[in-house]
Amino acid sequence: MSTPEETAVGVFGRFEDAEAAADDLRAAGVRSRDVWLLAQGGRPAEMGPGRVVGVLEAMGVPEAVARWGEAQYRRGGILLVVRSPGHHQQVEDILLDRGATEIHPSRPVPVARHRREQGERP
Repeated sequence: MSTPEETAVGVFGRFEDAEAAADDLRAAGVRSRDVWLLAQGGRPAEMGPGRVVGVLEAMGVPEAVARWGEAQYRRGGILLVVRSPGHHQQVEDILLDRGATEIHPSRPVPVARHRREQGERP
C-alpha cells in the first residue's frame, strides 16, 4: 500500500489534458498499473454516488483527500491518480505541465505561479 506522499491526485478540466498527462507519466517510467483516470460520462471509469471515495482510498489516497477528490469529480473534474514512490516532484511537474488545476495530497497548486515560472501568462 502506498503512503499518502506517494500518491498524487491531479484535477483536470479537459479529458484530453488528463489523458496526455497519463501518457507522459508512462513515458517517464511510471507503470501503467500506477496511473488511473476517473472521469464522468463513461470515459474511462464512471462512478456512482459514494463510490469515488472508496476507489481513491483503495488507490492509497487518504480519506480527507479522497472526499475532496469526490467533490471535484462530482463537479465534472477529471481525476488522474498516480502512485509515484520516490518521484512525486516529477509527477507533479508533469501534471502541472499538462494543465492540472490542483494536485493533492501535497498541496493545492498555485497554477498562476507555475505558469509564470514557465514563462506563460496566467
